[in-house]
Amino acid sequence: MNKIKHLSFRTTEENFFYLKLIAKADDRTPSYALNKIIDSGKTAGTMCNLSNTNKFSKMGVKFFFAGTGEWMANGAKQFVDAGES
Repeated sequence: MNKIKHLSFRTTEENFFYLKLIAKADDRTPSYALNKIIDSGKTAGTMCNLSNTNKFSKMGVKFFFAGTGEWMANGAKQFVDAGES
């Protein structure tokens, strides 16, 4: 597996060591790590956008970090579209 993406988030020291433990295997993905966190009863969080928020929410992720640019652009488009109709 070629790892070409970088994932970054803030967590407790306890969770950090837990993530390091499960990330040692080559086949670990962000979804796998999030599921392990959820299965252990801890609160999972991740970065997201409009295209994957629903997926992570259905997985049980409780904390979402998202940039506002996409939301603002979509909101502005809806506003302009409403004004033009």
